[in-house]
Amino acid sequence: NGVRTDYVQVHSEWETGMATALLDSNGDATYEFNTPAAWDGLCLDSNLKWLIQHQEQQIDAQEKDENQDDILFVMGTIAGRLNNEYGATSLSTLMSVRNTAPEGTVVVDINLRSPWYKDETVLDLIRGSAKENKKLALLKVNEEELATLERWCGNMDTKADDLFGDALKTRMEQVAQSLNTQRICVTRGDKGAALWCENG
Repeated sequence: NGVRTDYVQVHSEWETGMATALLDSNGDATYEFNTPAAWDGLCLDSNLKWLIQHQEQQIDAQEKDENQDDILFVMGTIAGRLNNEYGATSLSTLMSVRNTAPEGTVVVDINLRSPWYKDETVLDLIRGSAKENKKLALLKVNEEELATLERWCGNMDTKADDLFGDALKTRMEQVAQSLNTQRICVTRGDKGAALWCENG
């Protein structure tokens, strides 16, 4: 089972994106990206439009045949880092996918790499259109990003060091409900990961 490449896009002018991590004396990283990069130029081409339009049919087929492949749209917030600067189109493309793909078929991995994000842009991508009100399949964050999302959502009654048991479960549930997602995964480095699902 190889990885399908039908929907890979190639940019005619911009190079493949590359990140360079620079560590300071404390071991904290800052990131530099070649800008603009190919990942900044994702577009809603005919292949992607077709996949979105036919997603409902494929979901119906899955309900009848367990051997049908699961289809998910996985996106990272870093691809929307430029908004529309330099002629970048990725953020508008990701927003289109987020708002038109069937509910429960979009996964968002947030990457808060300073200075490459704006809180309102990240929140808009996670929540999607209020009109459509479609839940994410999964939101993936790390410990620091969970605390940042809590602050952005006004969930200030929790402690950032509550990373175990019922305290973590409560934090994850509050963020999931604030951000319109069916599941949230918090990665915790060498402490593993935690997964909260709305249906248990």
